[in-house]
Amino acid sequence: MGCPAELIEEIYLQVGVDDFPDREEAHEQRYAAKIYKAMRKSLNRTIESWLSLPELERASHHLTVQDMEDSLRQMVENVERWKALSEQRTAKFGSKGAANKNADVFAEFVAVLFETLERDITFGVSGTSSEPSTAFGRAVKSGLEIYDVRKPAEEKETRIELSNGMIKTDETVFSGSVIDWRRPAKKAFSHRKR
Repeated sequence: MGCPAELIEEIYLQVGVDDFPDREEAHEQRYAAKIYKAMRKSLNRTIESWLSLPELERASHHLTVQDMEDSLRQMVENVERWKALSEQRTAKFGSKGAANKNADVFAEFVAVLFETLERDITFGVSGTSSEPSTAFGRAVKSGLEIYDVRKPAEEKETRIELSNGMIKTDETVFSGSVIDWRRPAKKAFSHRKR
């Protein structure tokens, strides 16, 4: 771009590109929320089992285990709180569907940088391919590739029947492809045409 690295860093921070978590972190948060949900379910089953013991049996355990039911309920509350926090963090990603906040913010960063350098913010696609035909489009495309801004990871479940008649579920995560440059670049371009 022919400008000092300090200027790029200043605009990068000003636009808030680094405020948006990456795809791997998003996937980890979604996975954590799933585990918390399973933990809550297991703890609730444990409470039900504990309560189904005969009263005399439960009473005898109270002498050695300090109020098991309250302890289990406290654990359920903690897991529920952790699950909610994980879901809040996941909500920041907003990456379902066609829009991608990470890509949009990155394209906005490139646009602000272009404005600062007094360069034209134009949008165009090559007539013979899906490649950008303008410097702005090429900068957005290149930046999305360099910063590895990707579509959400995909999880594929495979059900495998075992020899003993049981079914095992295998979850495989496939990394999403790099975001196409056109939508975020056009959005940043159109924002300036108003």
